[in-house]
Amino acid sequence: MDFLHTRMKIVKRSAGRSAVASAAYRSGTKLENTWDGMVHDYTRKNHVVHSEIMLPAHAPPAYADRRTLWNSMEWIETDRNSQLAREFEFSLPAELTQEQHLQLVRGFVQKYFVDEGMCADFSIHDKRDGNPHVHILLTMRAIREDGTWAPKSRLVYDLDVNGNRIPAKQKGRWKNHKEDYADWNSRENGAKWRAGVAEAINTALHEAGIEGQDVDPRTYAEQGISRVPTIHEGAAVRAIERKGIRTDVGDQNREIRSWNKQADQMEARLAKLTGWARYQATEEKVLHDRGITTADPILRHRLFEAVFNATVAQNKKVKHLKDSMGMRNIMHDYDIQDATSFLAACKQVDTEFYQLRHDLKETDQLIDLLDDRIQTMETYSERKSLYRQYQSLPERKKAAFYEANRAPLAHFEAAERKLQQWKDSGEELSKRKWQKCRKYLSQKRFVLEYTMKGKKDTIHYLEMVKHAFIEDKKRSRENERTAPAHRKNNEQAI
Repeated sequence: MDFLHTRMKIVKRSAGRSAVASAAYRSGTKLENTWDGMVHDYTRKNHVVHSEIMLPAHAPPAYADRRTLWNSMEWIETDRNSQLAREFEFSLPAELTQEQHLQLVRGFVQKYFVDEGMCADFSIHDKRDGNPHVHILLTMRAIREDGTWAPKSRLVYDLDVNGNRIPAKQKGRWKNHKEDYADWNSRENGAKWRAGVAEAINTALHEAGIEGQDVDPRTYAEQGISRVPTIHEGAAVRAIERKGIRTDVGDQNREIRSWNKQADQMEARLAKLTGWARYQATEEKVLHDRGITTADPILRHRLFEAVFNATVAQNKKVKHLKDSMGMRNIMHDYDIQDATSFLAACKQVDTEFYQLRHDLKETDQLIDLLDDRIQTMETYSERKSLYRQYQSLPERKKAAFYEANRAPLAHFEAAERKLQQWKDSGEELSKRKWQKCRKYLSQKRFVLEYTMKGKKDTIHYLEMVKHAFIEDKKRSRENERTAPAHRKNNEQAI
């Protein structure tokens, strides 16, 4: 396992989701949500290899039952926009057994969630496709010592330097602010939990005697790797793809995976070339220190002639001629005369390659931002009339109308919040300008991809130079060995 995948999200009632439905889906069971009367049956899921609930010491024993635990959470959260649960997911090493997976997950969940006071409901999924992973559903509220749910936040009085309350502007009131009952929503937790996953996985791999497969908790950006991340597909998209129906998200991910694979291969080839050139340049430095010049102005012509005149099969002659000319042009463009100049060429190509990867990643990120804005604006426009209809209803009819149109109204409200955030930050909300900018970025991306393909050819021709250079050195050594023998034979003939 040479990668680390983690994902965290919130189960929100405003998005039409429920904690009971999420628990039933992850565990592959049948559960009834007593809050809305809906039954969620996922017993046909046959890739759930283990499900388990872990509780803090002061939690009621009844919460060990999945139906009791999550229905309790549904009823304690009364608002229509309540956050019901937090889900944390991460991939497991395919090199480990199911028993080792279970031990790894239990240790991680106990240390980072249960010991902090959360109730954790985890399920390990394994479709035998090389991607075992675990879903951990966590409660958002702490449990008091008496077994009751604590509030998510509480009012705390502001104090002066002497520890006294500070009077507010309203007579008889005191300045105060809200504080989370627990620090589970802290932004630092995401990085802490990801690092904890990496530590747990690496420990499990070492205990199993598997070396050289350690995972790195840092993101690609933090590692300095300009890899384009894939887009989350979700259960619905994967289900459609399994039926043989291509989706836009699936096509994008296939393209991204293909691009990442090619870029990684190019990176590996460049690293190999640079390593070889560095070794050869070290040998040449010894000669330079002795005052011996290794640069050969006619090297390009000698290598080209040797490669060009090589015997090849009839059906490969066209490709051979193209490669020969490409090799000659690369040596000319980068002024390659010896191993030292070859190393400089590799470094220059490496710099150009990484700049292209960086530009491509940056362009993709900007396109994703614009796609999000365009989609948000379209959602807002499409559902605006429905929301106005909801707002115009008498108060006694609003609740029923909202329940009947929960998903589109929730999507409208989410879109409205996002648009307002962008507007408050000073951004101009213009779908036409966003589309125009996206068109420009798509054209830029096409040019960058085309340039990247040119770099792939450059690396190929550099590899040809390397092999031709090696053969040339072999011929030179052979000539040096045979030259004394020729001179001796000539002397004897005389």
